[in-house]
Amino acid sequence: MHLYRVWTQLFLKVFTYDKIKASFMPYETHKYKGFDYFWRASSAFAICTGLTTLFVYPLDLAHTRIASDLTQKGQPRLFTTTFDCFNRTHLDEGRAGLYKGYQLAILSSVLRGALSLPVYDTFKRMTDSSNESTGFLANFNQRIGASFISSMLISLLLYPLDTMKRC
Repeated sequence: MHLYRVWTQLFLKVFTYDKIKASFMPYETHKYKGFDYFWRASSAFAICTGLTTLFVYPLDLAHTRIASDLTQKGQPRLFTTTFDCFNRTHLDEGRAGLYKGYQLAILSSVLRGALSLPVYDTFKRMTDSSNESTGFLANFNQRIGASFISSMLISLLLYPLDTMKRC
């Protein structure tokens, strides 16, 4: 179930990001410098993650409900399959039940999308090693380190929203 959600979200991001970015950057990307580039790229990525979250959220809700289905031993589970979870949620709560709590999920994903690129670039510039070797391995380690630190910082900042989303 989690794999379906992740692959669907990745597929939607890959195919929609370039289209959304083209609307924010109508000219060649090398013509945008500094803050002008960052706000355009961050806005495009934030809108892209917000739209993909809107489409993928019912899968996330079903995943959460199936994972939290704690029944006593010997009793039947509340949901047997993903389709059963969608069907019961739709019957019990209506179509809006599939999007219960999506506001926090969209807020979290938009903030994550808006912060990802600028924070990554800031840490990448802080770890710039202009006097060291500029080989593939040094450049790769610099990018991996900046990516790790930026993703951990953003996850730390947005953890309360992710926790509230799961409740």
